[in-house]
Amino acid sequence: WINPFPLDLASQLTTVGMKESYCLAERFQKRFPTLFCQKYSQQNYSIRSTDLDRTIQSALSFSQHLFEGTGPLNGYQPIALDVDRKTNDSLLRFFDLCPLYDKETLQNETLLKFIDRFLVGPEVQNILKNVQRKIDPARTSWNITTNQLAVMYRICAIEKANFGDSLWCDLFTNGDQEVFEYQYDLKSFWLKGYGNALNWNVSCPLITDIINNLNSAAKVDEQKGYEDMEEPTKVVLRFAHAETLIPLVCALGLYRDKEPLLPSNYESQKKRLFRVADLSPFGGNVALVVYKCQSDEKQPNYQVRVLVNERAVGLQHPMCQDSGTLFCPLDKLPKIIHDITEGKIKYPCYLNEFCSTTF
Repeated sequence: WINPFPLDLASQLTTVGMKESYCLAERFQKRFPTLFCQKYSQQNYSIRSTDLDRTIQSALSFSQHLFEGTGPLNGYQPIALDVDRKTNDSLLRFFDLCPLYDKETLQNETLLKFIDRFLVGPEVQNILKNVQRKIDPARTSWNITTNQLAVMYRICAIEKANFGDSLWCDLFTNGDQEVFEYQYDLKSFWLKGYGNALNWNVSCPLITDIINNLNSAAKVDEQKGYEDMEEPTKVVLRFAHAETLIPLVCALGLYRDKEPLLPSNYESQKKRLFRVADLSPFGGNVALVVYKCQSDEKQPNYQVRVLVNERAVGLQHPMCQDSGTLFCPLDKLPKIIHDITEGKIKYPCYLNEFCSTTF
């Protein structure tokens, strides 16, 4: 086996990832033609990324399709991309700026050992025995460890995603892959998701930013014709990470199971809602779209719809369930999120409300 991923391309977006972002923009453009038909300007489009190469490349690949053939440079349209250093990016890398989160999750040895119990449990150990038989049953040259087994599966998954197949995948059955999917979901549940309320509470700066932008669009629409009101930014694009996306999805109360994921309940969680492959795959995305709806009242009726990976989902709140349309009233969105998070995230909110600066 020859490693197909050169070290000089570490942290870069792969060709598959570039195509994925490019095609994602195409689908959004077709779905919302009145939003994405505008020519590029910073007033029409606010585009921001974290400071890693691959997220910047995702933003540029997405933008390439949006503005392809519309720019002054033989059709190419340069864009302004806002990027904050990760040491200062409370909007998209809030997880890097919360010492308490770091202490309670990433540096919590008790929690990490708890998660790793699954690796020494019967499901993974049975896979280890089967793979050992396939490679070196006598263990004369290679006695495979659990960590090495996990790396083998990781290579299998990444190669299959990028090239369509992998020799490493021949070592694993479909059932084995489900076991390792659970292992990854279990880890994400406790380090990024519902396992600890702090994991998703720290997404509050992003939620505040989202509500601000939605409110701004509605407010300006209500006051059209007033000369002192600038047109709102109609398309706000943010490019970040699974560590950004999963806490946001959890703060919205989506994909939440009645029981937590544990190292000991793999069988009972086979039909779980919390699956990283569904809520934060490669190219994962969340969209909140505000609609101006017809109303018998004099005041316009603004409604918000949530899309997760391009599929409309309903927030689990009475205010979003009345009509059965998966819409939520925009003016009630802060209360809806406040209720879903059991009063922890209010609007507006700030990162320092949840994060201690000293241990």
